[in-house]
Amino acid sequence: MRRLALVLALVTSTQALASPSQRSFISGVGVGLIGLGVGALGLGAGQLIASNDTRLTVMAYSQQAPTEAEAPGFRLILDGSQRAFTIGLVSGITGLVLVAGGVVALLLDRPEPAVSFFVSPTGAGGVLGLSGRF
Repeated sequence: MRRLALVLALVTSTQALASPSQRSFISGVGVGLIGLGVGALGLGAGQLIASNDTRLTVMAYSQQAPTEAEAPGFRLILDGSQRAFTIGLVSGITGLVLVAGGVVALLLDRPEPAVSFFVSPTGAGGVLGLSGRF
């Protein structure tokens, strides 16, 4: 009888461990936040790279002292570069915050434990048990 109880205990505990756990809505929100954050980080990195490239190009060209006619164009290009830098910085910070929020949401979302049934032999007979959230 003890062998049967031991085999039942192993079979039921293995099934309880192998069953997939269900995550709640918070996990979905966490994954969504991480996705948005990665997108914002990509946008921010692209804008920062574009801003830096534009500045380097303008500075290399302006070594030859731009003429009166070229000065307003240089100013517009540098203003656009500054705008791209600001967008990149804000997007990067926003992306980091979104990724951090998504990771926190995933870590805080604990799956509910599965209901498990166990049988175990003892010296005086056996124990029959049921555990889980009800």
